[in-house]
Amino acid sequence: MAFVINDRVLETSTSVGTGTFTLAGAPSGFQSFSSGIGASNTTYYTIASNNASEWEVGFGTLDATGTILTRTTVYKSSNSNSPVVFTAGTKTVFVTYPSGRSVNLDPNGVLALTSTVNSPLTVNNNGTGTALNYSVASFFGNVDNYSQINYQNLSAGNSASTDLVLTADNGTDTTYYVDFGINGSTYNLGTFTIAGANDGYIYSQSTNLAIGVATAGKSVKFFQGGTLAANEVARFAPTTNNLLVGTTSDDAGTSKIRAAGVVESTTGGFKYPNGTIQTTAYSATTITIGNAYSPTVPMRSYYATVADVNATTSSKIVIDPVATSAGKIFGLGSFAAGSAYTDGTYNNVSLISTQTVTISIASPAVILLTNLLPPNTPVRLTTTGALPTGLTANTTYYVVNISGLTCNLSATPGGTPITTSGTQSGVHTLNSATGTGAVASTLIVSVGAVTSVTIATNGTGTGYSYGDVLFASSAVIGGLGSGFYVPIALLDGAGDELEMDGISVAAYCATAGTITVFVEASPGYIAGGRNFVYSLG
Repeated sequence: MAFVINDRVLETSTSVGTGTFTLAGAPSGFQSFSSGIGASNTTYYTIASNNASEWEVGFGTLDATGTILTRTTVYKSSNSNSPVVFTAGTKTVFVTYPSGRSVNLDPNGVLALTSTVNSPLTVNNNGTGTALNYSVASFFGNVDNYSQINYQNLSAGNSASTDLVLTADNGTDTTYYVDFGINGSTYNLGTFTIAGANDGYIYSQSTNLAIGVATAGKSVKFFQGGTLAANEVARFAPTTNNLLVGTTSDDAGTSKIRAAGVVESTTGGFKYPNGTIQTTAYSATTITIGNAYSPTVPMRSYYATVADVNATTSSKIVIDPVATSAGKIFGLGSFAAGSAYTDGTYNNVSLISTQTVTISIASPAVILLTNLLPPNTPVRLTTTGALPTGLTANTTYYVVNISGLTCNLSATPGGTPITTSGTQSGVHTLNSATGTGAVASTLIVSVGAVTSVTIATNGTGTGYSYGDVLFASSAVIGGLGSGFYVPIALLDGAGDELEMDGISVAAYCATAGTITVFVEASPGYIAGGRNFVYSLG
C-alpha cells in the first residue's frame, strides 16, 4: 500500500449514504482510480454531488480491484466536516490536493510546516521507514553504500564555513549552542583560529561538551591518518576508563594512563603520590671527602656540603642500595633561646616533642601552643577525645602563620590554613618529632635564655627525622620559662650508608640544591681525598 497523488484522475458514482463508493468509470479525457492511483493504494479525494449542498474532501483507500473507494478520513464536508449522507444522484469523485495538507511558500517565500504529528517532514529514498518518536523530520534511504544528507556552502570567502548548529531553549546566535562544521577553502577568520582552512570542528558555546559512549564495554577511540583499525592512536578503554595511547592493551585498571612509547614532560616534571615532583633524571656523581686535610691526620668524623641543583628535600640519595636503619641524633641545629628560664647548668635533660594545645573552631583554626615552634614544622595531633572537623589524628600537618604562641596548621608547607568546624572534646596533644628518647648531656641557661645545648656523640633516642623540633620541659630548666626549641640538623645514618674498612657514609638533602654528606670512621681515620659516588633519584 502506498500513498499516491496523480493528475486528471476522475470517475463518477451513484453510491449513497456514508459508506464506500463504487466507482463507475472515467469520462473521456480522464483516467480511472485503478490506473492513476492503483489498487490497494491511498489518495486524497473529493466527492461532489449534483446536489450542490452535498460535498466531501478526505483521505481514501482503494480496494484490491481499484474500483471501490473507502472514505477513510474526512477532512472537510458539507456535514460539518463529518461523513456526508449522500442522497440519490450522480456524483463526481476525483483526486484532489487538500489545502489543509498542502505545502506552499508564503508571500515572503518562506516554507513553513506546522503539524502536531510525529515527523511532519518525511523523505523516503528507495525505501520506506518508520519515524522515531518525537521526530521533527525523518529521512530514509536504502542503498548498499553511504547514504547522506548534504549541505555545502559554495562561498570561497575568507569567513565562509558550513555549519550545523543546535541551540538550547535559552540559546541565541552567540550563546548555548553546539556547532558542528567545516571551514571553507580560503578560511582565515581571526576570531576562530583553532581551526584553519578546510578544517572540521565540533564545539560547545557557553557550556560543557560531553563526548563519550553511554553503553558499558564500549571504547571511545581516536584515529589519525586513515580509517583503518591500524590508524587508531588512542582510546579510553571500556570498563576501566584508562587512557591508552599508542596501544590497545589495558592492564586491568592499575595504570590510568598507559602509553606505548615515551611519556614526556616539557615543563613541570612528574608528580608522585607523596606529593613530590621530579624534574630531572636519575644521575650519579663522584665527590671527594676530606680533601682539605692531610691524609696523615686522623679524623673521627667529617661532613661536607655538595652543591647539586637537581637535589630537593624529597630526593633519595643513594650511596649503597642497602640502607641502614638509624634515626639517632648526631647533631642539633640552631635553637631559639627563649626567656625567663632559671640560670644554671643542667645535665642529662630529656628533649621532648609533645605539648598540650588548644584549638579554636574557626576559619582558619587558631592553635594555642605551650612551646614555640618554627614555621613549617611538621607536626601530628593526638587527642583523648575528638578533634574538630577538619583535623585528623596522626596526620602530618605544617605550622604556618606563627605569631608568638599562636599559629595555624596547613596540609602543606606554607600552604592554606585549615578551617575547623563542628565540636571537639578531650585534651589535644601536638607532637613535633617522629622519634623518642633524645637527651641533652648538657644544657646551659644564662640570663634567662638557653645559651648552649650539647648532645653526646651519636646522640640518644631512636626514630628521629631531619627537621624534627625538640624542646625541654620548663619544669626542668625553669618553671616560668618559655620559647626555647631546637631542631634536629644531623642524624646518625640519615640516609643510605656505605660501610667499608670501618668507614660509614651517609647523605641527605636538607635544603634544595645542597647535599650534606657525613663520614664517620671507627676506630681508624678518614684520609683526605677519599672518593665516594652518590646517585640522585
